[in-house]
This record gives sequence, C-alpha cells and structure tokens, in this order.
Amino acid sequence: MNITKKIVVTIVSLAMVAIMAPSVMAQDATTTDQEATTTVEDLRAQIRDLLAQITALENQIKTLTGGAPAAGVPAACTGITFTANLRLGSTGNDVKCLQAFLNTDAATQVAATGVGSAGNETTYFGHLTKAAVIKFQAKYAAEVLTPIGLTAGTGFVGSMTRAKLNALLTKAPPVVTPPAEEVTPPVEEVPPEITTPGAEGSITAKYATTPSTDESVYAGDSGVNIAGIEVKATGSDVRVNRMDINFTGAHPRPWLKIAKIAIADGATIVRTMELTSANVLEVTVGSSYTVRLDGINVVVPKDATKVFNILIDPILQAGEGSGQTVTYKILASGIRGVDGASVQQYAPSPALGDRHFKVVTSDVAELEVSAHSDNQGVDRNVIVSTAVKTTDIPMLVMNIKSKTSASVIRKIVATTTDSVNAATVTLRLYDGTTLLKSAAGNSAVFDELNLSIAKDATKVLSIKMDYPQTSAVTGTASGTIAVAASSSTDCGIVAEDAAAFATIDVKGSNVETGKAILFDKAPSLAYVGTEITRVRPPNTASNTQWADFKIRINVTAMGGDIYVASNTSKGLLATTSVPASSSIPAGLSLISNATLSTAENFLVKSGETKYFEVSARIENDQAQAYYVRGLLENIKWGVADSAPTRTVQDWGLGEFKTSEVLLEAKN
Repeated sequence: MNITKKIVVTIVSLAMVAIMAPSVMAQDATTTDQEATTTVEDLRAQIRDLLAQITALENQIKTLTGGAPAAGVPAACTGITFTANLRLGSTGNDVKCLQAFLNTDAATQVAATGVGSAGNETTYFGHLTKAAVIKFQAKYAAEVLTPIGLTAGTGFVGSMTRAKLNALLTKAPPVVTPPAEEVTPPVEEVPPEITTPGAEGSITAKYATTPSTDESVYAGDSGVNIAGIEVKATGSDVRVNRMDINFTGAHPRPWLKIAKIAIADGATIVRTMELTSANVLEVTVGSSYTVRLDGINVVVPKDATKVFNILIDPILQAGEGSGQTVTYKILASGIRGVDGASVQQYAPSPALGDRHFKVVTSDVAELEVSAHSDNQGVDRNVIVSTAVKTTDIPMLVMNIKSKTSASVIRKIVATTTDSVNAATVTLRLYDGTTLLKSAAGNSAVFDELNLSIAKDATKVLSIKMDYPQTSAVTGTASGTIAVAASSSTDCGIVAEDAAAFATIDVKGSNVETGKAILFDKAPSLAYVGTEITRVRPPNTASNTQWADFKIRINVTAMGGDIYVASNTSKGLLATTSVPASSSIPAGLSLISNATLSTAENFLVKSGETKYFEVSARIENDQAQAYYVRGLLENIKWGVADSAPTRTVQDWGLGEFKTSEVLLEAKN
C-alpha cells in the first residue's frame, strides 16, 4: 500500500470512529456513567493515535518528495526545510533560502538593492537578514510571537518561526491539530548577549599593524582592506555599535572615491554602506566629511581585543587621472559601545592619526611584503655544534604577495647587524624547501633570481643561516637579519611586472628577525600560564591594596644538562610595573618539579622538560592608583652546578607576564 493510499485509509478510519462514537454510547441506555466515560476516553485515545499516524505519514511524503516548494517559492528553497535555529552569524544554504523567501514579500524583504536583495542573496545571516526576520515575525505575530508570550520580534529564527516558514514553503495537506490542551508550544530561544551584566567597562582603540597606510588601491576592486582597528574592552564585555570615519585632504568627499564602505569583524562583514552625498555628514564645506557606520553590533569580550577591518570599493570619476590620494582617520570618541551596565563607552582619545590610500587605475603589478607567522621575531637560544658546521638555522620568514598582476622577483638583499661574522656565516634563501641562492656578508645579495608569483598569489620565502664549527659556544649573538620593503637597487626586493617588464613598487612592512643567541648547551623556555589576583584587605589604617601573581614556564635542557638557580635572588626574578619605590615584590618564591642539586640549583637533565613557577605579591604604597602586572625579568642558569658559570638571561622573556590589574591608592 503506498503512503497516499495509507493516509486516505487512516482518514476514513478516523471518520468512522467519529461517526460511530455517538452510536456506541447510545446502544445501551443502562450503561453506567463510569463505563460511558471509559468508552469516550478510549475513543479519544484512538483519535489521538490516528492523528499521530497522519502526521508521521505526511512527514514521510515531505521526505520522499524533497519538500516540493509551493507556487511562488524561490528556487533557492528547493529541498530546504528549516530544521536548525538561525541567528546573526549563521551561514549555509538555509540562510540563502531564508533571504530569498523574505524577498518575495515587500513587507519583509532583506534589501531593495545590492547585497541581500532579490537575486543577490548570500549564505551569511547578517544584520539586514536579522531586520527582515523581525519584520516577518511582526507580520505573523499571532502564530510566531503571541503563543510564547513575546510582543516584539527578536530576529532569531527559533522553533516557532521555523514552523511558520516551513508551513509557507511546502505544499502540505491540511494538518489536523490535536486538542489544544494537549499541546505545549515550544519556547523560542533568545540569542546570547553580553556575558557581564551590570559590569561597567571601557574601550581603547588603535590602528592594527596591518594593513599599512599609504597603500595603493585599484579602481573597480571590491572589499579592499585599508585599515584594521584594534578595539580592546576592559572591565566588561562591550557591544561596539558605531564608528565614525573622517575624510579630509585634497580629495575629502568620500563618495567620489568610494562606492561602498564596510566594517568587518575579522573576516565577517557586519555593516555595509553605499556612499552618497546624502548619507555623508559635511563637517566643513569642501574640506571635512564624516561617514558614520552604525548598527555594527559586535561584542568585544572583557579583557579581549577584536580587530575591525575597514573595507572599501574604490572608484575614480570619469576624466580623473590615476593616483588620487585620500586622507582619513578615526575621530576622537568615534567608536561607541555599550558595556554590561548599559553605559555608553567611547574611544579613541584623542583621534587616531591620519592615514592615506591612493586610488589608481594602473594594472602594473605591485608586491606587498609582510612577516610570516613563523618569523623568528624575538631573541632566542639556539644550539650549535662544536663538532661540525651547523646548517639551516631558521632565521627570517616573509610573505610576498603579487597584487593586480603577476610579477617576477629579480633580487633580494638581506642586511645583517650586530656580531654576525660575514667571513664565516652563510645565509640561504629558500622558496619552501627549494634552495634559491646562498650569500654571505653583512649585506647578503641574492641576485639573478627568476622567481615568478602569479596575480594575487603569495610566496613564503625564508632565510636560514649556516654557522661554522667552533669550540665551546657561550652566548654568541648571531645578529638580526632584515629585508626591507623597498624596490631600491641597493636594498630590499627588486621585481618586475611579468608582462610589462617594468620595475614595480614593493610595499608593506620591513621584516626583521630577533637574534639567535648561540650556545652548545642552553635552556629552551616555553610559556605555560600566568595569573594575577587583586586583594582588597580589611579596612585597616594603611588600607593598602595588593595583587598576588604567578608565572609558570617550562624549561627544556638542550645540548646537555642545565642548572637553574634555585634562590630567587639569584635565579628567576620577577618584577612589576609599579613605580620604583614599590617595584620589589614581597614574598618572592620559586618552585619547580626539577631535582634540587647541592649548590642552590635545580637540575634539568639533557632532553628533559621541567616546570618553574615564580610567585610574588605586589603592593601599592603610593598616593595614586596604578595598573600593575607581574613579569619575568631574567632567569639565571648554567651548565655546571656552581654559581660562577651562571648566565643571566634577560632576552626572549617578553611573553612571560601577567595581565594588568588596578591597585587603588594607599590612604
């Protein structure tokens, strides 16, 4: 029996039960009240069972037919049934179906033009989609909101909203609803909000290091990242909802150079605006204009930092030449947010400095240089051999991206500083694992290269060092190695456009290494964790506040046994950012799971890793409040169990520090 016939039979059975019920009750006039009640309850139970069968069979039909769209439903919804909750930030084909369906009704459309409009739907649930969902929920409030006690839409697609969408999307037979008293409506979920309710916080803002200023952007490109804004929240989560960008300079009217501007939370676009003279604020006629991007609605967690990227679609007006420079900045208090106490917070103070970009039409290639995430940017201990030459010591790693067109790198010059011995040290340039060139000297020239980079592709190049065989090596600094973002023939990178063979601009950031401090035996230090706790003492006469902190690191012995001084006045020493008169931590102590030797040293055997934890108390005895932190100032270690051979290492310790806490003034 097929499913459709089975439904018909079930419905007929249900009708017969309903017709026969009065007859059964009338057959015996002598039936007791209890027996009559039992018979009616049995019939109702049968009805409920039959209704459940009908619902199950209907669901089977929907599954087998793929949920055939009803007339007028967009093609994007073919085969789509809303089964999961959708909210701001959701992605997928069900989001695209949602946008397409909302766009079929002028009262609920996502957008009239541009991204999100009919035919331009996306798979991302952004603020425009949320606003459209709110309009949909208002339209069907009696079915979506009222049953669960809501009076206004939330923009969150939960169970009730999904049920209504599915009902409108799918051709389905009329559904017989069980008695109302037996139905418990599902609860519409509410998306998460600020996690620090009642807490008052603050925000700070600064430009991110990348992308850099004075970049060239190409007319006709879209989503070009011109700036990153680092926003840090302190004391509370802060919901950032507005950003003001001011344009000045020779070309101050932004709508003549920018077709569209957007704010992205990292890589996720959260606000987009098409620029016109009507939606830009004229501060000073002809010289100063402000673009206000509101509705950003991104939460920066307490004590965390988010990067908001400014993206543009650059344009040039008819008849304009290439090379139009645009000047802009983030105004003082131009970023607004709301903390957990519902207090508005503003940053920056003062305004961030002017930045620039140039709108060009040339399609000649351009190279952009930046440090790779694996670049050895800090000083560190490196083990070298006393028996043979040590080869391929990792030093510098850089990204080189070819923009607009393909390019060919012809020469790279790496400069070295400090104590590198030009006569004995060799530098090697690699493309991945392929050796391109070797060179020596304080200005190592890797020339006669023929390294092609396709349009919009990125090459990762590295420079490694060979160090000659030496007797005992104790703290020889290798020096720094740098590659400049420059097209000069004397330094940096020289490249050509792959088609035009013209020398091209090389921009971005100079890339520089930290020093490789060379030893035949030395410790490797690794961050484990830190903590700091502010303590408010009882109301005493001094009423001094303090903070207790801990810093834990792992120490691995490389090349041989390592001895770490166990006395904190001679070994791991922690200091703080409190002014000098309060800079000596109280109760400084050091613990470790390493074996304690005979001469006030902890022994870490060759190849072993042991933890070391230093703790102390910071007191503020000043008449003003200070933000304080604990930090590791140095570690004293040696290769023998005696004090005279200890090395005082104060390099490579930058990450071994706690967060800041505020200690109020002594009173």
